[in-house]
Amino acid sequence: MVNLSVITATYNRQQKLQELVKNLSKQTIPAEEYEVIVVDDGSPNKISIPNEFQPKDFKLIRFEQNQERSIARSTGVEAAIGKILIFIDDDLILQPDFLEQHLRAQEEWENLLGIGKIILPPEKLAEPGIRFRQELEKNEIPLTRGLVDKPNFATAANMS
Repeated sequence: MVNLSVITATYNRQQKLQELVKNLSKQTIPAEEYEVIVVDDGSPNKISIPNEFQPKDFKLIRFEQNQERSIARSTGVEAAIGKILIFIDDDLILQPDFLEQHLRAQEEWENLLGIGKIILPPEKLAEPGIRFRQELEKNEIPLTRGLVDKPNFATAANMS
């Protein structure tokens, strides 16, 4: 039974997406428990993922023209069959227990908006906008598991 639907929108990032999908196919939870939905948001060179990297339940949806990320994500939601949705960016490098951790948090706390910290590569920190985002990640996302009683920064790059 599919519990999780992992949704990612992509635009012209074949190599990064391929690495993401490969990481998703190596998760610690059984393949029957999740599906992966990739929405190609009108990439000039159509995205393709070799079969050996695809998880068991893999869907690729293509737009002919760029529609923007929010429309691509909404299209992924419409195609999803899991009761829990996980939104991730196409350039994330995932730990093998990534899906397990999101699932565990969702089971532990009802109606949870689960967010995960994103650690950006050092070579990217030279860019001012990236430094700003990393500071938000370091200072606004709680360091421990559990419920928080204060508003905090949430990114759609890693949330369920």
